[in-house]
Amino acid sequence: MHCCLYSLRKNMPDSINSDENGKSMINSIKSCQENQMEPIS
Repeated sequence: MHCCLYSLRKNMPDSINSDENGKSMINSIKSCQENQMEPIS
């Protein structure tokens, strides 16, 4: 598992349904993809 994904799950809020949390998570995943250049499954 990528460390960024571990960090995402570790820091994942209980209510990921809120738009703000969703956008924040999407941005984190995007930056992770750009840094790692690997697909996230």
